[in-house]
Amino acid sequence: MRGPISEGTTHYVRRQTGRFPVEGVDVTTVRLAAEEEAHLLEVERPAAVAVMLHTAYDQENRPLVCEEGVTPSHVFEQIDNYPMQ
Repeated sequence: MRGPISEGTTHYVRRQTGRFPVEGVDVTTVRLAAEEEAHLLEVERPAAVAVMLHTAYDQENRPLVCEEGVTPSHVFEQIDNYPMQ
């Protein structure tokens, strides 16, 4: 299995294509880990995982990068900051 792109996927795609991100959308869901995921994450099944699907869009609203990250529940944390009126 190959490792991640050291400069980051979005920077790599920008350097290769000249397209750059102007908007990102992250969708987070939770589910039980698949057998291979549990093995790679070193957790016992059944184990909950958070799945983040990140899509970056370019200046013409075309998808530029789409990445999925899987995080075991014991290390997942999400913080949202937002104004309240």
